[in-house]
Amino acid sequence: SGKLIRKLVRHTPDAFYPDLAMCLGTRSKILAAAKQTNEALEAVTEALHIIQPLFLDLHSAFAQLTANIARDYMGLCKELEREPDMELLRPIIAVLQELKEAGGEASL
Repeated sequence: SGKLIRKLVRHTPDAFYPDLAMCLGTRSKILAAAKQTNEALEAVTEALHIIQPLFLDLHSAFAQLTANIARDYMGLCKELEREPDMELLRPIIAVLQELKEAGGEASL
């Protein structure tokens, strides 16, 4: 559960941040399916803030997860007619583009 992961993150953040981001991404999908789009956007935004620095350090390890979270984030922003945080997205988009050009699979 999200609460358990948050407790684990407090004790060993590096080990559990990816799991927390994944849980928040899943939570966002569930909330979006339940038409709770504002709450879904909050969850996926938190996930994106968590995964972005990990992805920028270890591109290939977190490429697919980051691409999925970023895609969901941009979709919810569009649905809610909100501008996405381009400061947060710009470095992610740049690295995903580099990976795609190098033959990687993760893309937005």
